[in-house]
Amino acid sequence: MIATGYSGNLDFMSEDNSLLVKNHEVEVTEPDGPFLRGSVWAEPSLDHAASLMRAAYLGEVPNDLGQRARQAVIDKLSAAAIGNLVGPRLRADLLTGAAASLPSGSIWESPGSAMPRRLRQG
Repeated sequence: MIATGYSGNLDFMSEDNSLLVKNHEVEVTEPDGPFLRGSVWAEPSLDHAASLMRAAYLGEVPNDLGQRARQAVIDKLSAAAIGNLVGPRLRADLLTGAAASLPSGSIWESPGSAMPRRLRQG
């Protein structure tokens, strides 16, 4: 429940359910993994991160913060939540023939897969 307050983790982390580390954007000067020269990433404040970790260790954060973080992940990232998000799009694509562009041998063509049947019945 402690992370930089920047980028993808903000899809499920917020001030309400997490301890977000202050940061500032810096330009990448040397390529590192997926980060290309000239792209931007967040440089966390190490002092702020340390103070948040200390507060958590000393019990100075709300008792239910972990539960709120857990619930946010369930609400936004569970199989059911993702299914509700992408299911209508997949059904629409399958019904309109957009699935014809799926690569040969994909899970949609797997002999034992019930997914296409369920989506078409949806």
